Amino acid sequence: MERPVFFPQLSRCLLVTAAILILFTKTANTQPVNSGDFVLVQGDCFQMGDVFGDGVDLEHPVHEVCLSDYYIGKYEVTQELYQQVMGENPSSDQSNANYPVDIVNYWNVEEFLEKLNSMTGEKYRLPTEAEWEFACRAGGEKVRYGTSDGTLSPNLANYNHDDSTQHGMMAVGSYPPNALGIYDMSGNVSEWVMDWYDRNYYNESPKQDPVVLETRMPTLKVRRSGYWGNQEWIMRCSFRNYRRPAHRLTGLGFRLAKNAH
Repeated sequence: MERPVFFPQLSRCLLVTAAILILFTKTANTQPVNSGDFVLVQGDCFQMGDVFGDGVDLEHPVHEVCLSDYYIGKYEVTQELYQQVMGENPSSDQSNANYPVDIVNYWNVEEFLEKLNSMTGEKYRLPTEAEWEFACRAGGEKVRYGTSDGTLSPNLANYNHDDSTQHGMMAVGSYPPNALGIYDMSGNVSEWVMDWYDRNYYNESPKQDPVVLETRMPTLKVRRSGYWGNQEWIMRCSFRNYRRPAHRLTGLGFRLAKNAH
């Protein structure tokens, strides 16, 4: 009886090939983001702006806005996700992968979205300013803060409530979500949104799905909420501010959104 002929080099090649195929399959099936990371927000009309009368000119006039359904991230984008997509982590405190990413400028966010969408085949984006406020206010309710009950306390949000005890960044999901199931809408990190800043926009805003994609002076991007080092007044859902898109600031991050249809 003839003995079978073995080819050790060929066997090793087959094993290596099989290992590569297994690794590729696992990698291909691993999505950096899944549907459970998002909340479906049912669109409606609401009064956008400083409905309590304790804000500043940037939050006026209060005006009616109507939104279509959309998805928004339950959590601010974490350092783990940012590292997975971008291959780097610029954050100020890297001691916990579930801390939100910060020190990202607007152009970093645009690059992140482009790469994430290429990896997933999805169309993730930033929320518009109106979508952000509507979600913070639990579907446009008359509440000041994006917390579980619309009030603010050290048990409900990460902010500078006492200069002697502020503790810095916290892992996403460390505090109770708001009524829509969204975390850290007040505090932890402030967030870039899609809109360019236009000082006249609240006077001229269209009613349906408003967003400032172009402006005569495209030099400032809107950011919403405050970060762990800011005090109570800045945690309000109607608070708005702006920064140059190239600025990278401690405590400035972002969260994802996408269309519902």
